[in-house]
Amino acid sequence: MGSRLAELNPGIGLLVSSPARRALTTTEFIADAIGYPKSSIRHEPGIYEASAQELLELIRSFPEESSHVAMVGHNPGFTDVGNLLSNASIANLPTCAVLLLEMEAPYWRDAGPATAKLVEFDFPKSGRK
Repeated sequence: MGSRLAELNPGIGLLVSSPARRALTTTEFIADAIGYPKSSIRHEPGIYEASAQELLELIRSFPEESSHVAMVGHNPGFTDVGNLLSNASIANLPTCAVLLLEMEAPYWRDAGPATAKLVEFDFPKSGRK
């Protein structure tokens, strides 16, 4: 999925990960695929078992100089926050899914319901290569 994300070329300026071992391993694979320095990965304990509202608060705290941010974490919070931000109707983000949202709000602090549009939804068994 890291190579598929690299193909989308979102220009990730900040990579944020849950501290869980599996999430960090996934984050490191993504970092390698997109050419992001592993030493710059932001470990965010608040992602683990976070609700959509808690993830939204984290998103609102992102630095404005990071216009493209990738987060790696867990369900159900990630599915819920993705649907909240974009008004999508995704039942479940499968393991290692990529959900690419484009924020329509001018600043991270303005993130909220329906302030983003769904650009891409991909996952390992989607059939794409």
